[in-house]
Amino acid sequence: KGVTSVPLDPIQGRVLARAGRPFNPAFLIVDTLRVARYYQERGFLPRVGASFTRDSLGVRVSYAVMEGPSYRFGKVYLSSPGDLHVSTHLIRRELMMRETEPFRMTRVERSIEHLYDTGLFSQAQITLLPDTGTRQVEFDLRVRERKTHWLDAGVGSSSAERFRFTGEWGHRNLDRRGMQGVVGSRLALDERARFLLAGGQASLMEP
Repeated sequence: KGVTSVPLDPIQGRVLARAGRPFNPAFLIVDTLRVARYYQERGFLPRVGASFTRDSLGVRVSYAVMEGPSYRFGKVYLSSPGDLHVSTHLIRRELMMRETEPFRMTRVERSIEHLYDTGLFSQAQITLLPDTGTRQVEFDLRVRERKTHWLDAGVGSSSAERFRFTGEWGHRNLDRRGMQGVVGSRLALDERARFLLAGGQASLMEP
C-alpha cells in the first residue's frame, strides 16, 4: 500500500515473504529494510511498516509505505570533538554528496568509506537532516582524527641474522594535505655481534 512514485513490480520482487513460502516473522523486518533501501536509491526517505494476520488458509502479509517527498543533496556541516588538524578541503574532496544532485544513500555510505580509507580518522559519522520545505537532505558530519604520527621499533632473530633491529617513524598528515610520510631503518648482526648490514628507506604517499 502507498506505492505511487516508483514501479511496484521491482519492490514485490525484493520481498522475502511470498506466496507458497513457509511464514517467518523475521521476513517482515528484512522486507521493510529492502523496500526502504529501494526508495533511498531513488531520492526518497520513506517510512515502511509491516503487519500480518492469520486465517484458516495461512498468513496474509501487508506492507504500508509512506513515501514522502523526493530529496536532493544539501549542505554538509563539519564538526570535530577537538581541534581539526586536517584541512576541510581534504575532507570534503572525499565526499560524494554533491549539492542539488538527487539523494542516493549509497553515496553517503561510500563517503564514509572514503574517509576511513584515508587513514586519518578513527571515527566518521554522518547524521541526515532532511528538510521537507526545501526538499533537501543536509548532513551533520562528525569526525575524530587519529594521532598524526607514530613510532615503531622491533627486535628479531633468524638463522641468517642473529640480531635484527628495525625502527619506523611516520606521519599521516604532512603539511595538512593528507600526505603520509614514512622513514624506516634496519640493522642486522651475526651471532658474534658483528655487523652484517644496515639500511634505510623513506616513502611519501599522496592520496
